[in-house]
Amino acid sequence: MAIKGSFPITMSKQHLAQPTDSPLSHQAVENSQGPDWSDQKYRRLFEAINTGFALCQTIKNQTGKMIDCRFLELNPAFEKLTGVPPQEAVGKTARDVFPALDPAWFDTYQQLIDSGQTIRFERFMPGLDRWFEMTAFFYGNDQFVVHYDDITARRQAQESQQQSKVSLQLALDIAQLGTWSWNLLTNEGYLDARGAELIGLAPGHLANVAQAQMSSIHPDDLAHTEAEVMAGIARGLPFGLSYRVIHPDQSVRHIRSRFHVVTDPKGSPVELMGTNLDMTAEYELTTALRQNQEKQAFLLALSDALQALADPIEIQTTSVRLLEQYLGNTQIQFIPMTGQEVIIHAVHGSHQPLRMDTFRSMTLGVKSLDSDRGGQVQVVADVAMDPVHTLAERAELQAAQIGAYITVPLVKKQQWVATLTILSIQARSWTLSEVELIQETAERTWTVLERSRTETALGQSEEQLRQLLANLESQVQQRTEELAAANHELAINNQALAEANGLLVRSNANLQTFAFIASHDLQEPLRKIQQFGDLLKTYLTDPAGEALMYLERMQISASRMSTLIRDLLNYSRISTLRDQSAPVSLQTIVATVLNTLDWTIQQTEAQIQVGPLPMLPGDAAQLGQLFQNLLSNALKFVKPGVDPRIQILSSWVLASDLPKGFTPHRPVSGYYRIDVVDNGIGFEEKYLDRIFQVFQRLHGKSKFAGTGIGLAICEKVVTNHGGAITASSQSGQGATFSVFLPGYE
Repeated sequence: MAIKGSFPITMSKQHLAQPTDSPLSHQAVENSQGPDWSDQKYRRLFEAINTGFALCQTIKNQTGKMIDCRFLELNPAFEKLTGVPPQEAVGKTARDVFPALDPAWFDTYQQLIDSGQTIRFERFMPGLDRWFEMTAFFYGNDQFVVHYDDITARRQAQESQQQSKVSLQLALDIAQLGTWSWNLLTNEGYLDARGAELIGLAPGHLANVAQAQMSSIHPDDLAHTEAEVMAGIARGLPFGLSYRVIHPDQSVRHIRSRFHVVTDPKGSPVELMGTNLDMTAEYELTTALRQNQEKQAFLLALSDALQALADPIEIQTTSVRLLEQYLGNTQIQFIPMTGQEVIIHAVHGSHQPLRMDTFRSMTLGVKSLDSDRGGQVQVVADVAMDPVHTLAERAELQAAQIGAYITVPLVKKQQWVATLTILSIQARSWTLSEVELIQETAERTWTVLERSRTETALGQSEEQLRQLLANLESQVQQRTEELAAANHELAINNQALAEANGLLVRSNANLQTFAFIASHDLQEPLRKIQQFGDLLKTYLTDPAGEALMYLERMQISASRMSTLIRDLLNYSRISTLRDQSAPVSLQTIVATVLNTLDWTIQQTEAQIQVGPLPMLPGDAAQLGQLFQNLLSNALKFVKPGVDPRIQILSSWVLASDLPKGFTPHRPVSGYYRIDVVDNGIGFEEKYLDRIFQVFQRLHGKSKFAGTGIGLAICEKVVTNHGGAITASSQSGQGATFSVFLPGYE
């Protein structure tokens, strides 16, 4: 119905509500004209139609944008469609009547006013909870006519239909079903994405869908599938069918299809529709369960059969016979190894000639034996196509009538002990379940063989035990008597050791007493000799005479004897019972020694460098003697015209770095190494074992003073502390004395 242009209705002001305060509202009212219903045919038509009809006046803001509209005329259908009587709405704005009205409505009407073109659209009104189909016409003078109808039922039906489609697709997705159709008259068809993916084709419309689908079916299932499909079409009833398909990547899937035949009014089939379901996982699971049940049943039967057997040959023969019955059409050999030899004790097969001798002796045999020694299972399904073997190796295997094989070597404690070999004349696709069963058979057979050997060895051991038990009583009596004699001898030895320890304690005590007494008794005459010698010097009138020379030589000898006695006393006083109640600072001890030797250091103009020294457990007095002797020697044995240079350094070393031949009394993890390095005259290392002995001297008395006891004292102090001392030197190149003292754990 075209309404654009003139319209036989005029507007009277009495049909309008009171104008609002908006200047635009006033203008809209003043410019409108009321309808003249003199033409009764339009009036009857206007009031009789069941769809809504409204004449509206635009209301704009100051920028000219439509923000509302006023109802100028409404037909009676307005109340049926909106629930508002027309007389209550005429003269009011749309926002007054419908407060929840979406502003997008006015944007749409604005396009109508601007373009003057009829606009059709559908819109939902939240306040009424209804959908309306709207047709708007430009009427002129900023007025427009709207023809509208309630389409809620239609929209709900559309939404329900869409929801049904979504639900159906969701159900197909959940069930992982693919759908397809086949026009039997044109051979055209359609595959959805899932249906196409299941059989390895591209989705969409196909010119010859039947041929495309049949081309993907496994050759072994093709004839049966075609026959069943044609028979099902002829019957015209729903039917199902299972078959295999081969994908372009050569993978095989198991498919279950349901078919529905569509017929024309005459009952003739015109279309075939159906679904595809991937049953591969279910098939593989069922197959795996069946194979596992069969495997467990076989292993149970094998265990029962081997349980009562003891003879190794019979054990092997029974295993290979049962395994051949299970696998069928194979030759099976269990081959125990003796050293590097291949010994075949048991062979069983389905009327096949023995080929193992050829199989092991050809060129391939070396490679195979190496793999067996490494415990590597070899599975070859088709010798002719196996990429591992060379052409020559394949030819030799085929000449030996070997089309497929499995070898399962058994390696125990890094020793190749046996191999179970399965040979097939024809190529054969070995399943994982078969390989696992063969491996388990090999293990169980070897376990029973080991049990048999163990029982045999146990029987022999029991016989030996019986023989031993026969002589056990006399042997026990003999051992008892020997033990009693040994205990008596041990008691005597312990008593002798206790007596020896007592004697040693008394001897040490007597030795210390003697040392103190001897040192006093020997020192007293020497002091008298020196004193009377000094008195004699006063009576001599000739200072250059021989008498004075003899007297001085006598006093020098007496002084050297006194020093020797004093050093011997110091050596004897070093006790193994040293004070270890507190840690000792070697830094402090060395500083004290250097202070003691200060006059000598100044006289020799020595340069002494002391590095950081540790704290360690020990006897401060003894350690002072140690470093005083070492530093005194370094200051004494100097090269003429050369100022002494002495270094005292320390480092931490492991027990493994101790001098060769040193066995500590109290082993610890590490030791402090203290090096005393000088630039003196040095010595030849062939004298290293002598220099730490008492009274051992490498130089004459006239050249270097000393008693030959100082280094012996050093060694005794270090040994008393659980350490070691050594030295390294070359004659004329200086010397390094290294002291090793245990540190704290």
